Amino acid sequence: MPNLTAHGAFLGTSRFGCLDGLRCIAVLCVVWSHGPGLLFLAHFGYAGVQLFFAISGFLITTLLLRERTRTGSISLRDFYARRALRIFPLYYTLFFVYLGAVFAFGRHQPRGVEFLSNAPYIATFTSNWRMSDNLGVILGHTWSLAVEEQFYLLWPMLLAAIGRPAAWIALALAFVSPALFAGGRISPALFWGALLAAVLDNPHGFSALWVVFGRRGAAFVMAFLFAGTILIRVAQPAHGFLMAALVAACVIREDNVLASPLRWPPIAKIGIVSYGVYLLHPALYSSISRVGSALSLPLKPHDLPAFFLVLMMTMAAALLSFRYLETPFLRLRARFSPR
Repeated sequence: MPNLTAHGAFLGTSRFGCLDGLRCIAVLCVVWSHGPGLLFLAHFGYAGVQLFFAISGFLITTLLLRERTRTGSISLRDFYARRALRIFPLYYTLFFVYLGAVFAFGRHQPRGVEFLSNAPYIATFTSNWRMSDNLGVILGHTWSLAVEEQFYLLWPMLLAAIGRPAAWIALALAFVSPALFAGGRISPALFWGALLAAVLDNPHGFSALWVVFGRRGAAFVMAFLFAGTILIRVAQPAHGFLMAALVAACVIREDNVLASPLRWPPIAKIGIVSYGVYLLHPALYSSISRVGSALSLPLKPHDLPAFFLVLMMTMAAALLSFRYLETPFLRLRARFSPR
């Protein structure tokens, strides 16, 4: 059957190129939401964050399931080491730079006092339990990264302990998490992504999804639905499901109709450095606002010129960070890769 051949190709794919393009779309939505999105099309940011969650849930679960298949087990130590080498260097560099700046220049100012009161939560990736996208707090936007880090901490343990039945737990959590963890503390999209990975890893599950997503045009249809979620905020379980469906349409076959634009080098490059763009852009919005006020320039965070200026500056900063700060640590991850 053609879909069995496609399943073999899926299992043999070590890097899903379209996901860099999806990351680019997600991070642009987030950057927009903290600028012009404050005035109109604010759901860009919500959709972008949920897309990030779905990608993370899918990738992490796929990597862990394939590790179990190859080696017979899941090394939690190696997994956590790889995650730390990816997430910690830039994150804690920014955290300690901000902490030093606050102590030196603003510890008695309102924003400085607020940052210091939230610093323990920011430092321990628990800020999602205290604040949700509060841009008035330095690094307040990292609540979404805190959600992912908590998922990275707990989900691999569950997967290592009980294996494939965890897929059904993912399905249950995708439905009940909005009721149990309101206010963005956990996301159904993470568990929809994890469930997608578990289903696609199984040949029968892959065959079932191939019927829906096996056509090249399925990715375009799901992208159209994704655009619709920007205009209409749907319920969290349904929204997470749509994000995972978009991921499914882009990974189930690499030659989907959106593959060329999603793999276009400028788009893919933004996706590759999207972590840096995500972390750095609020500081640049703040800098633009202060410079505009000081020089009486018509630059405000919610204006289109400021958005494009911040986007270019953030890309430059993210590229430098990726090359000189993050890449040396990323090379160390090979020491903790499954053999």
